Amino acid sequence: MKEQIVKAQMLLAGLLPVAGAVSGDVPNPPDPSITSYCELICKITLVAQWMYGILMILGVIFVLYAAFLYLISQGSDERIGTAKKVLIYAIVALVIAVLAWGVSGLVEGWMTSGTPGGTGCTC
Repeated sequence: MKEQIVKAQMLLAGLLPVAGAVSGDVPNPPDPSITSYCELICKITLVAQWMYGILMILGVIFVLYAAFLYLISQGSDERIGTAKKVLIYAIVALVIAVLAWGVSGLVEGWMTSGTPGGTGCTC
């Protein structure tokens, strides 16, 4: 058990520079005060962007973790099976995240289609 914890720590320590490089594109956290409909839409969009970014980063981390498990499997069928399961789950999570982002765009378009020129909100 301790060996697995040490391996996971080494893997995550190697990913810290990647997370630091990505942090420049992450939007700022939302301001808690909401006074209009436009601000509400902007806040919801900002939270969705944060969640999407976190999901994508976690998905990539788990794909790399599955690759790491496969590399250290040493031909063991049980360990290879575990690596395959982790990879499948990570890919499914990434696909669901991308679909969720697309659905949010569709819902936003549907909600703003009845108003001329959309919501008129600029975030």
